[in-house]
Amino acid sequence: MYFMKKLSAVCLFLGSLVQGVKSITCDTDESASIEVLETSGISWKELGITPSCALDPSLVNNLTDKNWDSSIKTNEWLIQITIDPCTLCHKEEYMFNDLSHQMKENYPNVQFGRVYINGNPELAVRLLVEKLPVYYFISGNNYYNIPPSVLPVKEALAAYSKHQFTEFTKIQGIFSIAGPFRFAYKLLGKALSFYSQFNSPYTPLLINSTMFVLTMLFIRQLRQKRKEKIQSKKEK
Repeated sequence: MYFMKKLSAVCLFLGSLVQGVKSITCDTDESASIEVLETSGISWKELGITPSCALDPSLVNNLTDKNWDSSIKTNEWLIQITIDPCTLCHKEEYMFNDLSHQMKENYPNVQFGRVYINGNPELAVRLLVEKLPVYYFISGNNYYNIPPSVLPVKEALAAYSKHQFTEFTKIQGIFSIAGPFRFAYKLLGKALSFYSQFNSPYTPLLINSTMFVLTMLFIRQLRQKRKEKIQSKKEK
């Protein structure tokens, strides 16, 4: 009976070990991945990168203008905003891919997403992109700016287990992407996305005409305010 209990315990341990190894097994060939990392000059050993996972983006969702709203309304999201191709972003992309696999087993509620803004003009406006790459952690309506230094697996797992990334800078303010003007940014982004779909010689003319009309309306409003101000002074 004692022997059977011991055997059962060993089997359970080996089963959990195999399951743990399976959870972070990635699809790319390890030797080929190491060759790519070595060629790129990335210090992948010092960063603790798992080569086969670094080149496997299968757990990173491609977020676009069309699926953004339906995707981020559930779960928590770690988002990478970049362009394609980005010759200077390989290091961060490899770390991001690797982290997506390493976090899957312990924190399945955290989803990973990548936005290529050169193909998604609406999101480029809505997310007020000023530099690349940039990282956001999204939890409900809360946005946190995640520094790239947290991307290595060891640092990221420690940070999330300690405070779920909420210790980092929270994006807030009237004109921020989480502020009250976010709906205006969305409308402006949709307008830009709509115009970008046209492939017509008349599109620039249409945009210029629209800008001219808006400018004239703005000037007219300023003149009207100036007249009202002058009239007010005369009455005094």
